[in-house]
Amino acid sequence: MYKVLYIENQGNRLWGGQISLYELITHLDRREFKPIVVCGTEGKLVREFRNKGIEVQIISMPTFKTIKIWAIYQAITRLRQLARDNKIAIVHTNGSKSALYGILAFNPLHLPVIWHVRETIKDIYLYELFLLKFASKIICVAGAVKKERFGRFALYFDKMQVVYNGVDINKFSLHSETRMKIRTEFGIEGHQILIGIIGAFIPLKGHRYLFEALKLINMEHPACPATAVAIAANDKVKLLVVGKERQSGYEDELKRMVASLGIRSVIFSEFRRDVSSILAGIDIFVLPSEREGLSRILIEAMATGCSIIATKVGGNPEVVIHGTTGLLVEPRNPKALATAILELINNPVKSKDMGLAARRRAIDYFSIEAHTNQIEHLYCELVK
Repeated sequence: MYKVLYIENQGNRLWGGQISLYELITHLDRREFKPIVVCGTEGKLVREFRNKGIEVQIISMPTFKTIKIWAIYQAITRLRQLARDNKIAIVHTNGSKSALYGILAFNPLHLPVIWHVRETIKDIYLYELFLLKFASKIICVAGAVKKERFGRFALYFDKMQVVYNGVDINKFSLHSETRMKIRTEFGIEGHQILIGIIGAFIPLKGHRYLFEALKLINMEHPACPATAVAIAANDKVKLLVVGKERQSGYEDELKRMVASLGIRSVIFSEFRRDVSSILAGIDIFVLPSEREGLSRILIEAMATGCSIIATKVGGNPEVVIHGTTGLLVEPRNPKALATAILELINNPVKSKDMGLAARRRAIDYFSIEAHTNQIEHLYCELVK
């Protein structure tokens, strides 16, 4: 059995990257791998791990932008001691800061260090060059991450491996009872089409473009077919917005935007843990983001059988096959979103077929089993 040390500096978060790490660790083959997790703080993620009986150690990891040299040294020393005491074979770091601590702590011990990269946004050139040079392996959650973030580091492409996020498909399926319960909770009638967006309330998620698209659908506009007027008149479309505020005041700003656009068909809900139930009630899932690495919620919506509309950013085109498992549109383009929404509304058979095809693709390519198997195979290669 190999012991794997996982480093995640944000123990108080349960965002996409932390959930992906949690799903990986809780689905490991425990006959082959024993996980030990290090987090920088106590919090939600730590509690989730401990509830599953997974050992978690708290080691404060100050940012390297501070002058807390002694605290940084202590963190590195504690990490090394933890590795020695537990005979760690592999170190798996979640994000750049964790990777830097992992490299500084464990390269002198000749332990393999994996840097798991989930964002397309570039960091400081010399910082990324250092991490790429000294990490044993770099896992990119999408080909877009490798291309967009690391295109300037082609010399290190041989260290990089694309491993798509995986979801537990069994949690996401079309249960008629769950669907009816959610739609009743939010006052959605049988004839109404429920569009859904689930994500943090931050500008990059593109809520405003979806609101503007609904405004176009609710008026006679050159960008939309004439049927848009009939749709609005029959109150056929509702939008469910589920999320949690990460930028102070931005949720209120979004609500003011909806009011100023005169859209009465928008329902706001705070973020909930029963995401699978929410998705079961949604007909069309929209991801209008300006930037993505590889969206978990997009895969989860596909696994539920929702009809999909997503922007052509990051890993989205690797997940959604345009015209087969969903529709892809240009980012920051309300007209394109409105046209795509109307295409699915006005073609219910096509919309349903795309949803079923999306679920099949999620099962075939984005299951947690496939994700875990790929990473376990990588672990075995590193300890040969």
